[in-house]
Amino acid sequence: MSRSFLKKLIRPVYRKVLRDVRMEIADDPSLTGKFVPYSQGERAFIIEKADNSDSQMAEPGLPAPLLEQNFRHSPGGLETYLSSGKRDYEAMIKILADSGFKIESGQTILDFGCSTARILRWFEDSAKKATIWGVDINSGDITWCKKHLSPPFHFATTTTQPHIPFEDRTFDLIYAGSIFTHVDDLADSWFLELRRVLKPGGMLYATIHDEHTIDMFENKLPDSRTGKFLKADPNYQEYVKRQFTMFTVGRSIGSQVFYNRDWLCESLKSMFEVKSVTEEAYGIFQTALLLQKN
Repeated sequence: MSRSFLKKLIRPVYRKVLRDVRMEIADDPSLTGKFVPYSQGERAFIIEKADNSDSQMAEPGLPAPLLEQNFRHSPGGLETYLSSGKRDYEAMIKILADSGFKIESGQTILDFGCSTARILRWFEDSAKKATIWGVDINSGDITWCKKHLSPPFHFATTTTQPHIPFEDRTFDLIYAGSIFTHVDDLADSWFLELRRVLKPGGMLYATIHDEHTIDMFENKLPDSRTGKFLKADPNYQEYVKRQFTMFTVGRSIGSQVFYNRDWLCESLKSMFEVKSVTEEAYGIFQTALLLQKN
């Protein structure tokens, strides 16, 4: 049997094994830190200079992505994208102000999980006096932001592993809108990592699903997209009837994480002071925790 024949015989088997290993790594979050690459599946790519051909100008005078090309950003289109971002931004700014925090010259701010800057864009005026960063695991989103929104903002692609590439005590404010609603096993490590890069006395604004969220989906939002998903999930229907500290469902397609609020706040006291808890602060149904670094 010739060597060339053996190669032809073995090559398909080798490729299948390699493909299976890659799929196992992709499906198991414990095996590697993941991110969504730009031009996924392509062997080469180029990022051309921005000419705004893939965006349109919108409030507050900045480019906006073509949302019809990416349903996950905002199923309601540009109007919903802008109005929901402004609503969540204004709710956060009010909660911060009520705690005595205001954005000042020389501060550094991080949008942890910025996507295409749905909220970050509303910091445009603040970017004239503060340094504002956005990070996300979706390299396509970060590439769009870097092309169209830098300056005035700064962006970097990160991974699902609990590390972000900033020095200790970098930020005065970090906000994580609807991020800890999807982080399950590594939530504690991520809270610790965000604490590391906060300055002493710095603020972390994080939104969660809690008992009030569950009540909202049961009684006010049963026909929403998430409400229908949860209604059809047998694990969710079982877990909400039990005494829980936290639970997660839908892990194969994107975790939905729920907390017992009192338990979470108590567990965070070694890292942060809980400054405030505000229901229905983000996306109508998420509860906002304002945490200050000890």
